[in-house]
Amino acid sequence: MVIYSILKMRKNKIIKRCSLVLLLVLFSIILTFNVYAGVSSPYWDENPLYVYPGEVKEFNYILQNMVGDNDITIQATLEPGTTIMEFVDENNLYNVPLGSNNVPVRMKVIVPEDAKEGDEWQVGARFSSVAGGADEPITIGTAYSKGFKVIVGKPEPSE
Repeated sequence: MVIYSILKMRKNKIIKRCSLVLLLVLFSIILTFNVYAGVSSPYWDENPLYVYPGEVKEFNYILQNMVGDNDITIQATLEPGTTIMEFVDENNLYNVPLGSNNVPVRMKVIVPEDAKEGDEWQVGARFSSVAGGADEPITIGTAYSKGFKVIVGKPEPSE
């Protein structure tokens, strides 16, 4: 019985050590191959876009690649349920060179003519890193989602 307990304790220690080593190796791989990109928007939850019925409003999301050692490719898609916003450009793949902080993603919000004051929509876009070619390193995919409200009417006065 004592020998069985000792063997069981040694087995548990080995399993714990192997698990720790595996976790450290996995963490190192993730840090090594991660894509560092950013997306900025002129609108966000606390700063919605105010519009009028029938208005067409264009704006840009801005892509950045300030950290890392490679250019990256970002694919932009609309978030599900986004009905009044669309891309201006047909190609939604964007090359973001290393060190850049100003790659525009041109968007258009088209407000219905029959919209009424107080109507609102949640709109958004998702920006996902795209793996490189066969001669480029493997990357861990990263996705960013930027959304905001579009509200028909005038902004509420700030206090």
